[in-house]
Amino acid sequence: MIVGKALDLSFVKFIVYFGLPALAAGITSFSLLFLVYIRQLGSFSLALAEADISSGDISAGEEEEVHIVSNIKSAVLGVSILLITLVLLIIGSFVGLDVWIVSLGAGITTLIKDLIFDVIERRKQRVDAVGVIDEPPSQSLQDELVEISVTDTAKEVDGKPSSPQIKPTIKSKTWKAIKEVPWKFIICIFVLFIEVEALDVTGWIGYLATGFHRIPIATSSIALAVIMSLLNASIMAIGNNQPMTILLVRVFMHNNFTCDLTPVQINISLMSLVIASNLGPNILLSGAVGGLLWLWIAKTKELKTITYFYFFRISAPISLCCIIVSSLILSAEVLHF
Repeated sequence: MIVGKALDLSFVKFIVYFGLPALAAGITSFSLLFLVYIRQLGSFSLALAEADISSGDISAGEEEEVHIVSNIKSAVLGVSILLITLVLLIIGSFVGLDVWIVSLGAGITTLIKDLIFDVIERRKQRVDAVGVIDEPPSQSLQDELVEISVTDTAKEVDGKPSSPQIKPTIKSKTWKAIKEVPWKFIICIFVLFIEVEALDVTGWIGYLATGFHRIPIATSSIALAVIMSLLNASIMAIGNNQPMTILLVRVFMHNNFTCDLTPVQINISLMSLVIASNLGPNILLSGAVGGLLWLWIAKTKELKTITYFYFFRISAPISLCCIIVSSLILSAEVLHF
């Protein structure tokens, strides 16, 4: 979106330019990953066959845990909001509707939806909790109850003690989700955006533009696409893709960079950022917020995690191959179309 807006590309033009490079990168990535893990896949298939899982030979007590959607209406409404958001993002590219307006509206709508369903569900669970005092609560109800307090002395009605007063307190799922947000990652990315603005204000964008200007002057268009994509991907992997994309867009649109360059050279330099911002973070786990969140979620769920070095050893060579293939296709498109 950042590069598309800089180049004034509509949604359709963006797909035309980057659809084929994305497809080529996907095929390359899948093929190389398959070659890397083909032995492990063979061992896994053999283990499945020996366990005879297909025949239902599973011992008692080893049934797999099944996660069921607790609120179908809320889930359906959430998916509907997502689809409407995607449609508005597509339409917005034609009518001039800013991305941040659509995204902010979708976020606020989703939060209001979650709060409403949360209140309704908590009221229902309170009623159920009070209504089944003489019966043991179900497992789902036990998971939702935080505290059930009983008064020390029961009130008297007509000289006789009444039933104990039950005061159930139900957990708020929305508040729980807000508390579990990894705020430290958000603060880290926010600081990176501040650093980008600081570089712009202090004039470092011009110095960077002067340095990058030497690359298209000394190379052909095809070599420019590959070199720019690899260089920008390395920057994305080290500095995080979102703030670095904003930084490099400003660099490539600066007068110190665009002077004496042809429109084709400028377009290739800017378009290479799309490839770099999407494939560059695959070189290092820290290259994108998604990688950091994935690692954090895996640790919180006590899952076996992949180390930074293992990720780099497997993903970096594959990512570099994908970047080269997609860059060659992109350069051919820009030159011929």
